[in-house]
Amino acid sequence: MTTTPLKKKIPLLGHKMVPFKVIREPIYKYKFEDGGILHSKFTLIMVHFEKDLEEILKEREESSDAVGTGINMTHHVTMGVDCPDSLKGVPNQIKGENLKERVVVEDINIIESHEPFFEYQLDNGFKLKGKITLMNVDRTDRFGAGGIPLYLVDNTVDMKLTPPKKLQKKKRKKKR
Repeated sequence: MTTTPLKKKIPLLGHKMVPFKVIREPIYKYKFEDGGILHSKFTLIMVHFEKDLEEILKEREESSDAVGTGINMTHHVTMGVDCPDSLKGVPNQIKGENLKERVVVEDINIIESHEPFFEYQLDNGFKLKGKITLMNVDRTDRFGAGGIPLYLVDNTVDMKLTPPKKLQKKKRKKKR
């Protein structure tokens, strides 16, 4: 067995972690047609840029082509469900079960949602804004703590990265 040097295993070498401030990290709420209510939250953990702002500005000045930032983000979406007593059951021991095989209600409709934007201000001047969108919800015949039914949830996270004004001004000058 051969081992690969660490540099080849981790593509983020050379990337710089960029600190950030939380502007908004709201709680999302989705009410399902079966009475379940999903609460979710997006949390940004780390942001790495391949280039610092000065490198990006220099590249933009030297080229008429689009300039990439080489960004990598680590985030987590946390979810929890509340439901009426009529949906509750006896908690199950779930070890190695394929919950997709335990689905009893497919494609549950979302009858009400609260999907505000999350926002972060990165210390390099970029702003990150986005939101969570549920794509599909299925309920299984398994129950977790408190007898809450286990749901399978597919979601997407849509994000927009806005460059700092310093970079936006350079972009406008190039167009003229």
